[in-house]
Amino acid sequence: MKSDRRHELQKNELADRLASGIESTRSYLPVIFGGIGLLVVASIVWGVYSSYAKSQASVAWTEFYFNLTRGDADSFVDLAQDHAGSSAAGWARQIAGDNFLQRGISTLYSNKKDAKELIGKAIEAFEEVNQQASNTDLRAKALLGLAQAHESLGELDKAIGFYQ
Repeated sequence: MKSDRRHELQKNELADRLASGIESTRSYLPVIFGGIGLLVVASIVWGVYSSYAKSQASVAWTEFYFNLTRGDADSFVDLAQDHAGSSAAGWARQIAGDNFLQRGISTLYSNKKDAKELIGKAIEAFEEVNQQASNTDLRAKALLGLAQAHESLGELDKAIGFYQ
């Protein structure tokens, strides 16, 4: 009988400790629920932003692939401006530079003034890619384009620097 009484006293002591613990945390409940609410709102905002960013990247890449069929450098320049900061914009600027460079080189012997203008546009595009791109492959292509552009203008020292 003494063990039953001792067990009953321990149960009461446990209940008392639990009640006092709940009572002491009651003052913190608004802070706890506020923190949980803030986490829920932050996760919803992050989800919406993430979804929006992915949809914008998808739009940029869709436009990029449609522009590939046209092959027009100006449309790639427009895409790069419309979707600045996206990876599709960097690749669009690179392709625009390649296009300007090819057109400039092919025009070099027939109309030197137009050729220099086209190669100048190519250099601008490649320099932007080199400065803004985080993708190492894209930056390497931009450096190669810069070297080829300067070589076609007869600026061999600059070309050698970019080739290296």
